[in-house]
Amino acid sequence: MVEATAPSKAWMLWKGARDLARRYPDPMDAGLPGERLTLRDVTVNRSALRDYNAVCGFADSERLPFTYPHILGFKSQMAIMMDRAFPMPVTGMLHVSNECRQYKAIGLAEHFDLEVWAENLRPHHKGVVVDLRTEAHVAGEAVWSETSTYLRLMKRPGPRPPKENGEEDPVEGEVAEWFVPPRLGRDYAAVSGDYNPIHVSKAMSKAMGNKDVIAQGMWGLSRAAAELVPDGAADGMRVAVDFRRPIQLRQKIGFHSRDGDGPREFALVRLRDRKRYVRGTVSFDL
Repeated sequence: MVEATAPSKAWMLWKGARDLARRYPDPMDAGLPGERLTLRDVTVNRSALRDYNAVCGFADSERLPFTYPHILGFKSQMAIMMDRAFPMPVTGMLHVSNECRQYKAIGLAEHFDLEVWAENLRPHHKGVVVDLRTEAHVAGEAVWSETSTYLRLMKRPGPRPPKENGEEDPVEGEVAEWFVPPRLGRDYAAVSGDYNPIHVSKAMSKAMGNKDVIAQGMWGLSRAAAELVPDGAADGMRVAVDFRRPIQLRQKIGFHSRDGDGPREFALVRLRDRKRYVRGTVSFDL
């Protein structure tokens, strides 16, 4: 039995330091490792889950919020991206989109398996992107899956693919205002294991081109989804988001949602111009 928790800060920082010291080939020439990592007979640390729910705004229940399997598989994602066979450094990679499909919510008392792998390495107009896939199985049945897409900024020879998802119109309608506290990056790192320096160090974040420390994208997804599905544990749910721009700490942001003919749309927005930090949809038709 494996009691899964978030990866430790020491593990992440040590791996990140080693990662920066390496030299890498062109990722498109090197390709991806074919390895799949599996955690079997996973159980949940209830205390750690309560801490996670408190940071993200989920209500405690007897089922996992749909983002929590991502947390439990995150160390395996990092292990793949920090392995010597992975063709680019993970430090500085940007999480640009995420899709979760929850076919059946996982009960807190259930044991399950997690499988993680990398696929679909492809050119991007700003570098290269790769999908990290995670699946959860209970008694052999697929109950949850995720595609996390990461961008590595880099210059590559040859023509670039066209830009995707062009500029959008500002969000219209009412928004709820939230304050993003100064410690959010550290608080979310403590419950998720995401100690990327851009989330916990102002100096490192500035060195990566940001104006200040920025929030983790998965916090934005989780916090927004908690407004729509309070315990995050509905069956047959699909949530897809694009992370449009970084959310700086120590400021107010807006939350907006609206029903349409199809999936319910939601967004986290910059108050001064109503541009989106996070754009997403949630549906219940799986």
